[in-house]
Amino acid sequence: DKVIGANQVIGEMGIFSVLKERTASAICEEDLEAYTMDREGVINFFREDPNLAIEVMQTSIQRFIENLKAETAARERIESELRIAKDIQMSMLPQTFPPFPERKEFDIFALMEPAKEVGGDFYDFFFIDKDRLYVAIGDVSGKGVPAALFMATTKILLKSEAMRGFCLLYTSDAADDL
Repeated sequence: DKVIGANQVIGEMGIFSVLKERTASAICEEDLEAYTMDREGVINFFREDPNLAIEVMQTSIQRFIENLKAETAARERIESELRIAKDIQMSMLPQTFPPFPERKEFDIFALMEPAKEVGGDFYDFFFIDKDRLYVAIGDVSGKGVPAALFMATTKILLKSEAMRGFCLLYTSDAADDL
């Protein structure tokens, strides 16, 4: 007999693993007295009661299937949420090109393809007034949902400040000085 302490891991059916690794586990909520036996002891025990061996295997398979279903549902839920986040992020970016067909002095095209489902890259452009074009291009450090949230906040703040007249303007003369 062996006492397994609270918060310790119990191996379940690991004895049948080809690599002799634990294939399933449970964590004790409180101390537990457990009987342990080696591989040969388990095989001999099941030889004495084959029905018990089948029942244990069926229970293990049922638990494995239940765990697999739960993990698959969780993964699908996360993937769905990431697809929605990507759609929201992409909807925040200009999508119509050319954006200003009446303006013949320039042309703009932009495309964002995040490395993950969502990311921190962004762009925006719009006219502040009839003569001043606002352009923002950004790359938030990091990837994933945190970077996308930071990107969305930054894009909104920059646009708000530009519309209030607080933006960095480069003229062709200023650009030559860079």
